[in-house]
Amino acid sequence: MGKKDPYALMVMQRRIYGYFFNKTGEVLYIGSSSCKLNTLEYNHRNAFDKYPGEKQTKFRTALQKKIKDGTFRILVELDCIREEIEDLEGQLIRAFRPPYNKDMDPVKSSYDNNRY
Repeated sequence: MGKKDPYALMVMQRRIYGYFFNKTGEVLYIGSSSCKLNTLEYNHRNAFDKYPGEKQTKFRTALQKKIKDGTFRILVELDCIREEIEDLEGQLIRAFRPPYNKDMDPVKSSYDNNRY
């Protein structure tokens, strides 16, 4: 079971970001966060040290080993609740099908994991 987000229903600035391979410009991953770009990049790149013992995503594992030559970029910034940003995130994931996105429906996953 996921951890309930106490800020899920609070309107706040949230972002959808992409991780792009520098050589080709291909989007390798799409995610959403309320963190600033430098913070979310730090969290992803340092997840194994910052969150020891936690299961890490396919994307975070690849950042450690395979896809270091890439850039995080903000795609959307919006004042909204978590469900709204995750709905847009899901639409972008399904449209672009980034290879490191396993979850095609972030809203459903958040409901399934009791995050709202």
